[in-house]
Amino acid sequence: GRTCRNFRRNIMSRKKYSDIYAGGLILIIGAVLLAASFFVPRGAAVTIGSDFMPKVTCGLMTVLGLWILKEGLNSVKKCDGNEEKDSGIKEVHYKELIISVVLLFAYMLFLVPVGFLIMTTVYIGAQATVLAPAEKKNPVKFTLIGLVAAVAIYFIFRNVFILMLPAGVLSFLG
Repeated sequence: GRTCRNFRRNIMSRKKYSDIYAGGLILIIGAVLLAASFFVPRGAAVTIGSDFMPKVTCGLMTVLGLWILKEGLNSVKKCDGNEEKDSGIKEVHYKELIISVVLLFAYMLFLVPVGFLIMTTVYIGAQATVLAPAEKKNPVKFTLIGLVAAVAIYFIFRNVFILMLPAGVLSFLG
């Protein structure tokens, strides 16, 4: 009775502040990594060097942390204090999380030998399929979206930023 209610209330109270904690942590990590990215050497002969992507990624991470923190603060302000009305603890998708981590490691492991175009197409298609709700899973559609994204990214990096991405088994394309 009472112990279960207290346990549930304690979990819900932690859940109420979880976005604030997560946003703060992401913000701090992003800001530290962004500051560290300014020490990555650029390279002498290029306008966009090896320091570009770390700055972009860490900058986006910092903005994401700020946004999550802001949303967490807004949701706490909106809370009326009566947590018993909450329908329950949200379901945690451990299976999808584990599959996503495995997909990311496989992507990193095979990116150079297989190549950016193939691995990015496969990764985006597989990751979208894992994350999509059951009624909207469409691996063919997601793989086609991955192919279009991979080709666009490859073209931009190669022709605009003059940065080479791993060609892998498609090295004959030049």
